[in-house]
Amino acid sequence: MHFRDEISVPFKDDDTTVLMQLLDHLGKRTEGSLTDYIIDFCDSHSYHIEDVADLIKNNKNIKRILKEDCVNHKIIRESKPTEIIDEW
Repeated sequence: MHFRDEISVPFKDDDTTVLMQLLDHLGKRTEGSLTDYIIDFCDSHSYHIEDVADLIKNNKNIKRILKEDCVNHKIIRESKPTEIIDEW
């Protein structure tokens, strides 16, 4: 069962069209994180968040941009390798 199944609908268009609509929606962003705009896109089109997430997951460029945005908005931490100090 998907989140909010009772009000969500499957994609009306093919995946590429939905992805282009998402990019257009994200292009109108003025402030805030991309995740807020993705959730807003899902709400305004009544799409399953999980289905839109799958589209993003399969697109390397959007996935990279979203990860950078999440790091910048401190939604996730960037994993930096820790240095190991050898014993003296």
